[in-house]
Amino acid sequence: MSAIRLGSRRAWQHGVSVAILLSLFLMLKSYGLNYAVSDENIYFYDASLMTRGLWPYRDFFFAHPPLHLVPGWLLFELAGFHYAAAKLLPVFATCVSGVCVYFLATRARGRLAAVTATGLFLFSHDLLRASSHWTGINWSVAWLSAGLLAALSGSPVAAGILFALGSCTGAYVLPGVLMVLTLTTVVRPRHGLRFATAFALVFATVNAAFWAMGGQGFIDGVYRFHWLKPSAEETALSAQLGQMLFHNFFLLASPVYLAPLVAHRAWSRVCRKPWYRGVRDMLDPTVCLESATGTWCLLFSAGYLVFLWRLPQVYHFYLLLMFPTCAVAGGLVAAWLWSAIVRGVRDRRVRVAPAMMLAGLAAGYLGYPLFEHRLDYYAAQRGRTVRYDFPPSPLPRWAQAPVQRLLWRPERMVGERYTGIQYYLWHESRVFDAASDIAEWLRQNSEPGDAIFGDSTTTPLVALLAGVPIAAHMSDTNAARFRSGITPAAEAVAQLEATFDRADGRLTWVLLCPGRGFYNVNDFRRFVDGHFRLVRQFPTAHHGTYRLLRRVPPEG
Repeated sequence: MSAIRLGSRRAWQHGVSVAILLSLFLMLKSYGLNYAVSDENIYFYDASLMTRGLWPYRDFFFAHPPLHLVPGWLLFELAGFHYAAAKLLPVFATCVSGVCVYFLATRARGRLAAVTATGLFLFSHDLLRASSHWTGINWSVAWLSAGLLAALSGSPVAAGILFALGSCTGAYVLPGVLMVLTLTTVVRPRHGLRFATAFALVFATVNAAFWAMGGQGFIDGVYRFHWLKPSAEETALSAQLGQMLFHNFFLLASPVYLAPLVAHRAWSRVCRKPWYRGVRDMLDPTVCLESATGTWCLLFSAGYLVFLWRLPQVYHFYLLLMFPTCAVAGGLVAAWLWSAIVRGVRDRRVRVAPAMMLAGLAAGYLGYPLFEHRLDYYAAQRGRTVRYDFPPSPLPRWAQAPVQRLLWRPERMVGERYTGIQYYLWHESRVFDAASDIAEWLRQNSEPGDAIFGDSTTTPLVALLAGVPIAAHMSDTNAARFRSGITPAAEAVAQLEATFDRADGRLTWVLLCPGRGFYNVNDFRRFVDGHFRLVRQFPTAHHGTYRLLRRVPPEG
């Protein structure tokens, strides 16, 4: 594809396409700005601690690479904490990823491929859902997408820097670094060296700076903790992949449909010249950008699948790292299929190609519900009807009407087929509706110097809304942290008990939901039952009943 000249008709067409896609995406994301029970609340609170001069690893436990917190820290430094603005951080990162996917596809094959790829990417169920929560994966995918665009544009230094920033946001970007380094080196060894040098300098600088500041806490949080976490059967790749295929079939299956075309072109090139030159040409964007982009997408997606297969513990959002390349593959398939159909009308020799592609797509559409058996929830509750309330949105009513009329369904029959957008809207309807009530009650009943402790998916949010600090800065109370041994539960309890006699930051309140989180750890259960009594319960529509307990003053 030729370069797009600014101000030209093509540039305006691409600009309008991107604007429409992002506007539709943002309209759907307006339903994801509500209070949620989520790990992101930990990161909101941790970023707010950084604005007070406290640093991760040194002053509080943090289980991710340091650049995860930097966007929130910068936002809160400039404008203070505002929940809706904080929720827009992952949305903005996903918009960046979408633009990168658009340009990856349009440079390879044109506007049809770009619009298809970006649509597959932005409106896939799990990307819509994950972009509602600031878990770090959104920024990791953004850096990864931008790095791929730079690498395929012949800018290895920029690609190395971008992948380093991604790896310092989420360690799961590192396998992508290895794959890009290999592909770049095969095409041009000098480019591979430049990529590796740029990556190493940035990655080493960021890690060294936070290691010097956090010491062993940095090593424990970023690396050791993830090796020591107990694994579970439901976190195996097979369980997660079944669920992801059920909700995002055409996106994840796109590389499979693209593989025969790439293989055919690779075979043609290898047959015409020595095999090593044929392989290099298939990976070289300067020889054929479309073939190189398709080959990179296939190898990148397959490489990540192998990486996730080797991990002892996989969470569904890890597979989002494959979404950019899978989406571009889907765009190339759509453009090639359209071209084949048009040429097939004029040329009888190629009519069989679109027929085979359409047959494959139809077979996939009819067969993908077979993955439903991987989802124990659906299998156990097939036939049950679930009702939902339409999620709140800051948009005016006239703007919400099309979504409610065309995309929303107030109930779901378990086992029936629905769109990924409908599943997304149902997910956003599970609002943490008690957050404001708990925070308001705390504001009215707390004294200066009081602090709170509790469930990490809710307590940090309540603490920010109420203006009550978390005791000992212990915002992350995920049970895996204590069961891994990285922070012994007895040691954490001792830190909390040490706050009892403080004038400021004394532990007074505990927020918990029975059967969830830290309260399942025996040391914490004994600590809470021995020092606190129930003062108020807050029922929620979707997340059980939360209990607020107050410390019982010692006798005498």
